[in-house]
Amino acid sequence: MKISPQRGRYAAIPILFSSDFCRSCRFYSDGLECAVHKDAGNLWVRGGGLDLKICRCSDPFLTSNLSVVCHTKDVARLYQKYLTKPYVPVTKLKFHPCGKLQFSLTDPDGNTLYFVEDVV
Repeated sequence: MKISPQRGRYAAIPILFSSDFCRSCRFYSDGLECAVHKDAGNLWVRGGGLDLKICRCSDPFLTSNLSVVCHTKDVARLYQKYLTKPYVPVTKLKFHPCGKLQFSLTDPDGNTLYFVEDVV
């Protein structure tokens, strides 16, 4: 299997866990406006810099406290869009110590999604 690098990073699809697929589907599709596809018992999420696989899991130790960093070209626009969503908890837009603009949000299972400015 060949993995092609992408600007010094490897392309990968992170896996998050969900205790409730219906709730996760609503959050990612309605809240974050991502395309969500169900396939063989998993959810596949794409949009807003995200590419995720979400697996069903009832173990509370696995379904929370995971983090994913999403690089996006227009982080400020995405931030403004998510601020209008009443059930999407968004942190403040700020500069990270490395100098990149970023914000984060938490999904219904307690996983944190970091959206970081992708500067070319």
